[in-house]
Amino acid sequence: MADRSLNEWLEYIEKKHPSEIDLGLERVNCVWSRIKSKFGISKIANFQISVAGTNGKGSTVRCLEQILKFHGYKVGSFYSPHISKFNERIKLDGISVSDQAIIESFKIIEALRYEVSLTYFEFNTLCALLIFSKSELDFVLLEVGLGGRLDAVNIIDSDIAVLTSIGLDHQQWLGNTRYEIGCEKLGIAREGKNLLIGETDCPKDLDNFIDGLGTHTYRINKDFTLSSGASNIDELCITQNNQIEKFGKLAATSVLNINKALAIQALTIAGIKIQREKTIELLDQLVIEGRQQKVKYKGVNVILDVAHNPQAAERLAENLHANGKIYAVASVLDDKDWNAIVDKLASVFDAWFIGQINDNKRAANAYQLLEMISMRNLEGKVFESIEMAFQKAYNSAHSVDLIVVFGSFSCVANIMNLIEVQEF
Repeated sequence: MADRSLNEWLEYIEKKHPSEIDLGLERVNCVWSRIKSKFGISKIANFQISVAGTNGKGSTVRCLEQILKFHGYKVGSFYSPHISKFNERIKLDGISVSDQAIIESFKIIEALRYEVSLTYFEFNTLCALLIFSKSELDFVLLEVGLGGRLDAVNIIDSDIAVLTSIGLDHQQWLGNTRYEIGCEKLGIAREGKNLLIGETDCPKDLDNFIDGLGTHTYRINKDFTLSSGASNIDELCITQNNQIEKFGKLAATSVLNINKALAIQALTIAGIKIQREKTIELLDQLVIEGRQQKVKYKGVNVILDVAHNPQAAERLAENLHANGKIYAVASVLDDKDWNAIVDKLASVFDAWFIGQINDNKRAANAYQLLEMISMRNLEGKVFESIEMAFQKAYNSAHSVDLIVVFGSFSCVANIMNLIEVQEF
């Protein structure tokens, strides 16, 4: 046990619990209580922010992280899932922690869990919290993995809760309506604390649910606003000292302006005196790996995006333009609404190259994905791997064309590795 590498530890914890997803706080809370007791942990940072939502969670956390780093604060960030390396999930001041730091934390968790069976994600969450608790941080930023109310991250009572968006995803665990899913995600909010809502189209009756939470709530287009001005520019106004004030103009980039706005509003509430011009410049230049990330591979333009639900697919479709043809290289897990995803993107692509995901047991069958392409009379082919699908798309492309790799994190990660895209 003592000599295991990080990869060996990850293989070990993947097999320790009978279910990959098993929502609930009892197990993880039990072990976290033991860890806190042993090490005298009262709080993991001076200020804690949790971020939930169907889309935009990771982007919002990244925006928060970048602003805090720029202003000189020590910050720990927990992301889920990772794209290329597990270490990406746990960052200190924007830098992934070392294998050794993770291994040492895994050893402590394993020694203190006793009879408690933990899921892979629960192990990950406890590992991040343990590392953060040792690091004397000003801020900790926590991206919720799935839902909110029963997600392992919710053992932390955050000072600010952020809800980025509400879409139909993970219905098997969260409910079949946007209202039910929204209620689950709002489980990260705490009475008497601050709550930010970035969803512009909240389901009917959700406002009544939010009012019952007893939070200090800030809603987009009500308590802070993004209004379109000139082409590709949004004017951001934020609430400060109980008044809405102009903050500045945000350019349309691969990072959605709503996620930039949520980060700015959250840190204003937290009492950060934000340098406005520098912050806008910082966020407008921010590129996040796997989020409409633009790269060039051997003379051909490529976009990498982890869009794996209809809402994200719609946003991706809005930003796809090329002088030539646009090719899709894609695959998803079997719990995704592929039919609705294809609906959002059907008019965009000239051809679909569907690859079989081979490193995740929840991967959808590529031939079944192709059926929904074929039934719309769209051009598509299936390949044994996502790498083979990409290679065929590349062989078909010219310099004026665009290849769009999208779908599961695994799908995007495999192509990033193939074309040697490095972490920022």
